Amino acid sequence: MAATTRASGAGFRHLRVYSLNSDGYGVIPTPGAAGYDGLQVAVAKAMTLTIPDPQIISHTGDDRVSQIDLLPPTEGVAGEIRTGRTDLTLDALLANTKVRALASMQSGVMGSDQQGMEPDVCVLAYRQAVDADLTSANKGQRNWLWVLLSKALIFSKWGPMEEGGADENTYTLQPRVFSKYPWGMAFTLADDGCLEAQVIRGVSRYRPHLAYWEGTGAVVEFLFTTGFQGPADVDDRCKVYHWVALTGVVTDVTATVTIATDGITFTVAPADGDIVVAFYEFADVQ
Repeated sequence: MAATTRASGAGFRHLRVYSLNSDGYGVIPTPGAAGYDGLQVAVAKAMTLTIPDPQIISHTGDDRVSQIDLLPPTEGVAGEIRTGRTDLTLDALLANTKVRALASMQSGVMGSDQQGMEPDVCVLAYRQAVDADLTSANKGQRNWLWVLLSKALIFSKWGPMEEGGADENTYTLQPRVFSKYPWGMAFTLADDGCLEAQVIRGVSRYRPHLAYWEGTGAVVEFLFTTGFQGPADVDDRCKVYHWVALTGVVTDVTATVTIATDGITFTVAPADGDIVVAFYEFADVQ
């Protein structure tokens, strides 16, 4: 059953970032059956996206406004992330630096010479919601409101040390202008009504998840990570894409693979270096 297009959201449940390679796909640590699920930004408190106002053009004459027009904003969508936990691994990923062991201690740097060379990341965030369609038979049913940023820059700023203050770290979030979904399919006028965007948002019945795998030429089964297993009807709630490294072409292969609650099975193994991407809903307690 398709998700509603009208939902009322509450809270902020989950935030993930994915390291991206030069082709715009997740940087997969180990090729084969095990997927790359990105890195959770744990203890996430808020993600704010500010949509800039358009330019308002007033056509005047005869001492009055004769007509009004709008032009696109001269600034892009921008935002901020706030968390309640210091995470050296996350900060190093975002700053293009490394975590270093000092005896039994761990350290990271800020204000390095890597500033300006922050890597692109993909962002997936979601909050819980309820079906708010007044005509829906499922009105009031649990849904999830989600946001996808195919490419974004995130700048770590850390938080203050102060008397009686809980740990709170802030991150500047800057979505890129992108022309493709995180699985490589381009926006089209026929399907999306546009060719470029900064933000993708949607509604799902269950919580959304994005996973990447890399082919080896021998592996046909690509597994969902424990904790991200699909619901009983996952075959109706999963899209699968196959990027061929040799040609650079990405294809929707959802109809030609077998989708189960624990993973995806191809009839022919994707070639070495090919990328498999799944955007799907995973099971949660209702």
